[in-house]
Amino acid sequence: MHYSTDQNEPPPESTEKAVLLQQEASLLFDQGDCEASRDKYQEAGEIYFKSGNGSQAGVCFRAAANCSRHLQDFNSAVRLYEKAGDAYHHAEESQLAARCYRQAADFSMESNEVEQAARCYMTAGQQFQSGGNLEAAASCFRDAGTANMKLGGHSEWQPFLNAAECYARAGDHENTADAYCSAAECYAAQKNYEKESAGCYRKAKVAYGLGGNYDRAGAMHYLEMKMEHRRMKPLSRQRFLSWLYDMVCGYGESGPKVIGSSIAIILVFALIYATDKDMNFGTPQGSTWSRLAAAVYFSVITFTTVGYGDITPTLWARPFAMTEAFIGAFMIALFVLVFSRKVMR
Repeated sequence: MHYSTDQNEPPPESTEKAVLLQQEASLLFDQGDCEASRDKYQEAGEIYFKSGNGSQAGVCFRAAANCSRHLQDFNSAVRLYEKAGDAYHHAEESQLAARCYRQAADFSMESNEVEQAARCYMTAGQQFQSGGNLEAAASCFRDAGTANMKLGGHSEWQPFLNAAECYARAGDHENTADAYCSAAECYAAQKNYEKESAGCYRKAKVAYGLGGNYDRAGAMHYLEMKMEHRRMKPLSRQRFLSWLYDMVCGYGESGPKVIGSSIAIILVFALIYATDKDMNFGTPQGSTWSRLAAAVYFSVITFTTVGYGDITPTLWARPFAMTEAFIGAFMIALFVLVFSRKVMR
């Protein structure tokens, strides 16, 4: 609730009455009569605000809200904290206004008024930001984004972007990256926002790198590439190569995928060699398992380009052996590259 008043006009009521009401409210609170105290504080706050004294009005509304807290009347507490925030904002006391809006948001969450909480968190964040308290502003923006996600509002990425901006200005790389990651997830949950999602993952990757969290930076790179993959045309050559790059090495981030792919390639070529009846593996005739084991052995030494020469491929098998040797050299180099990136990080 936002009030409007013209401070140039004479006060409609004497502030002396507000002072007396404030004193009376304090005595009632000391006597344990929180309900009557709240009413007096609220009345005093209204008078102060109409007279143009937003700061004192904020004090009274905040005291009234505290009375509502003692009465376990959270809805009233939220309303009064918002009034206090509006009054402090009118008095250009942004930090006090932000704290009141933050308290209103927290009690809204306790009352399961998530939509109202998200709105109050955003307002609190804006007030903290205007006062230069970037860490507190970012925390409020982030809570606003979380509240929106509880409402199912995955399109509400803006609070997370605001939080990331504040964290970045405060030099908090880890939280900057987390906020960008949350924004990216909100974008990714919507159709046709793959470009924006990839951009946020990219910024998260950079922030994690600046903070020294290289494992998370690598994970962000993978998610960025997944979003870029989603942007590509279905059945296109570019999309197929992107899929293959993911399957083989996880876009350069997964050593286990390289090893798994290599094992699969070795076994596939081993089956090809085993089906060539003219290949002499030096195993007894009719021994299928021995022949398969020898084929796997030959496939491994071909893949690794060792080439002992104890088994010679037939004319039919030579193209497959050359292909496997080429693929093996590439996969070994790829594994070294991926492993080196991990070690250097």
